[in-house]
Amino acid sequence: MKFKIKWSKKSKKQRQVSLLSLLITHHTISSENFMELIEAGREGIFASTDSKYSYAIFGRDSIEVAEDLLGSHRQLARDVIITLASLQGVGLNLQSEEEPGKIHHEYRSRYFEGQRISDQSAKILSDLQQLWGSDGKNEMVYYGSYDATPLFIRLVGRYTDKYGDDILKEEYTGRDNKRHPIGHSVEDAEQWLVDKINCSPLGLLEYKQLNPKGIANQVWKDSETSYIHLDGSLANHNRGIASVELQGYAYDALKVAAKFSKSAPEREKFLNMAERIQKTVMEKFWLPSEDFFAEGLDYDDKGNSRQIKTLCSNGGVLLESRLLRDLPKEVSAKYIQGVARQLCGSQFLTPAGIRSRALKHKDLPWFIDYHGSYTVWPKEAYDIAKGLRNFGFNDLAEQLENRILASVRVAGEFYEFFYVDEDNKLYYEKDEVQRFLKLKRSKDSPLPQKGQAWVISAVLGIEDQRARPQTPAEAGGFESSLLAKTPLVEPVLNAR
Repeated sequence: MKFKIKWSKKSKKQRQVSLLSLLITHHTISSENFMELIEAGREGIFASTDSKYSYAIFGRDSIEVAEDLLGSHRQLARDVIITLASLQGVGLNLQSEEEPGKIHHEYRSRYFEGQRISDQSAKILSDLQQLWGSDGKNEMVYYGSYDATPLFIRLVGRYTDKYGDDILKEEYTGRDNKRHPIGHSVEDAEQWLVDKINCSPLGLLEYKQLNPKGIANQVWKDSETSYIHLDGSLANHNRGIASVELQGYAYDALKVAAKFSKSAPEREKFLNMAERIQKTVMEKFWLPSEDFFAEGLDYDDKGNSRQIKTLCSNGGVLLESRLLRDLPKEVSAKYIQGVARQLCGSQFLTPAGIRSRALKHKDLPWFIDYHGSYTVWPKEAYDIAKGLRNFGFNDLAEQLENRILASVRVAGEFYEFFYVDEDNKLYYEKDEVQRFLKLKRSKDSPLPQKGQAWVISAVLGIEDQRARPQTPAEAGGFESSLLAKTPLVEPVLNAR
C-alpha cells in the first residue's frame, strides 16, 4: 500500500500554526499551547468556522465534542447537555420533524449575543426554513436526526459515570417554557427511543423522514447516496432503514436507561430490549463472506428486510459501543477481529484515516460522494480508534490517531474530511480538490469545510489521552500480526 502525503504549499511554520481556532458559541479560541476550548454557553457549539456551518449548532456534533472531551472539559459537557435539553422536542411537527423527546438535528438563529449573523449565513437559514419550517422567523430548529437522541442519553450516562448523578437534578427551560430537571429530559428521550424501536418489525431503531423535503438519511452519514446497494440502487427510504452503528447507539442508550430506572420491571424492560437489538445485529447484519458487518438493513418493495452489503466504515463505529463489548469474549472475538482486519487493510486504511466506503466500491455511485470511497473523516477515525482501545488494540488505535494528527498538521487546518485517491494522495484545498473532482469527472461534490468542531475535539481528545498515564494492554498475537501488515505512521506529539 502506497502512502503519499500531498503537502500544503505553506511553509512548515505556517502549517504548524495557521488557522488553529474554533468558535465555541461566539468566541474565537487560540493560544500558544495549541488552543483551549472554553465552556459552551446557552447557544451551544458552532459546528465549524467555515461559511457553510458557521452559526449552525448540530445536536450530533455537540454530543461528539462533549464525549471526546468529557474527561478534560467537564463544564463544556454539562453545558452541552443543558443546551440540548432546552431544544428538545415537545410536540409533533411534520415539517420540522419535531417529536416529543427527540433531540434536535440543527439549530440556527439570525442573532447570536445580540449580533446579526453574516448575510451568507442568513441566506442559508432562510433557504432551510423554507424546507424545514419557521419561515421568516429569527430561529429554526430542525429535528431530522435519529442518532442524536440515543447519543444524548449515552452522553448523560457517561457523564454520570464519571461525575455522579447531580446533573440529573439540574434544571433547564424547555421549549414548553417550563422548568424541568435534566432527569425529565432523559426520560422523554428514552420514551421516544422505546416508541421508535417498538414500531420496528425487527425490534431495531430504524430511521425514516417525516418531511419529504427533510434529510433522507437521518444518521451521521446523512448524504443522499451514503446508503447504497451493490447494484447502485439507493436504500429504500419509503420504509425504515436500520444502520448498524445506530443499533450500537440504541443499545448503549437502553443500558443507560436501565441504570436510571426507578423500578425493577422498568429496568428489565430496557435490558430485554437492548438484548434483542444485540441478538438481531449478530444474526442479521453480519456478512460471513466479508468477515464484516453490513452497513445496514432496509426493506424491499414487498416489505422483506435485506442487507445493504456495500462495505462501509459504519461497522468500525460499532466498536465504540457496548454492544460487542457485552458479548462473551469467545463470541465477540470473531466480530472484532473481522472488523479490525478489514479496516486496517488496503480497502479502508489511508494516511488520513479510514475511507467511508471500501475502495472496491469506488464506482458506487458514479460520482464522488460525501461519504464514499474517496472521503476520509477524522471524526470517524477517532470513533474507531476509541473502539479499538475498548478491546485492548492500543497500538492499532494509536496508528489511527497518528493519522488524524498527521493529516491536521499537514493541512494546517481542521478539515471536516479529506479526499483521498487510489494512490493515497490527500486533497483538501479548494483548487486541488476541484482539479481532483474534474479528473474523476465528478461534479457538485462538496468542498471540505474548515475549523470543524469534532475534528478539533478529536485532536484534543487524543492529546489529552496521551498525556495521561497509560495502562498496558495485551491484545495478543492478532494485533501484532495485523500491525506487521499495516503501513505505519510515526507518532505526532501534537498537531501544532
